[in-house]
Amino acid sequence: MMLESCPSTNAYVGEQFRADPASWNTLDWVATGDQTSGTGRLGRAWVAPHGTSLALSVFFRVDEPGEIPSHEAAWLSVLCALSLTRTIEELGAASDAVRLKWPNDVLLNGKKVAGILAQFHSVLNPAEAVASGEREASSGVVVGIGTNISLTHEQLPVRTATSLALEGIEADIDRVCEVFLSHIRSDFEKLKASGYRTSVWLRGAVKEKLSSLGLDVRAELPNGRHVIGECVDLDPDGALIVETADGQSHRISAGDIVHLRRSDGAYA
Repeated sequence: MMLESCPSTNAYVGEQFRADPASWNTLDWVATGDQTSGTGRLGRAWVAPHGTSLALSVFFRVDEPGEIPSHEAAWLSVLCALSLTRTIEELGAASDAVRLKWPNDVLLNGKKVAGILAQFHSVLNPAEAVASGEREASSGVVVGIGTNISLTHEQLPVRTATSLALEGIEADIDRVCEVFLSHIRSDFEKLKASGYRTSVWLRGAVKEKLSSLGLDVRAELPNGRHVIGECVDLDPDGALIVETADGQSHRISAGDIVHLRRSDGAYA
């Protein structure tokens, strides 16, 4: 469903799901070209001038018969990121120009063109539903994708960001939404065909697009500490494996990644 305007598509989907959980199915979506109070990771604001960006939230049911199990749900944001890379390529970008930056950014020519935020929701079913033998709770994950469509240099929030238009890709909000939905449906079918075992194909597909692999990085952890080393792998749960100079391997499941200067003197 495309809305004329919305404070936050993620919040909208979450509210609607909590109000009527039975009415929401996997791959239901809400989008707008005018999100007025969006947020990204760590509560950061995500807003843009009217009509310059696409805010789109996709819903996935979890922990129900035939649906994705919760222990695999962390991969849903990665699945959406991968679908967005395919979208941008179909719209005209070179394949090697579109990359993923762990954990939630899509890069175009080395600059951030989109960010992704996943949120989990669980709702107790009404007493009459429980009495009739249905599950006591319904659970779902909402994945929000914010993509810069036509922002100018002056409108960019930071110098490390970009937009499709600035990179020479002519596509309006409706077209980006249409192509993305086609790809997320196709990619989700692949995930479903694997029995929701993400490591069967998704991990490999993501590693091919992951910009951090093989680079020296600084992993800034939620507890304020950091780890500096080479990013060597993505584990089956989606965490980065960073190897430090002393040969120790560190599993990074949450935090921010900063790419450091490469041995050739350039920045990754």
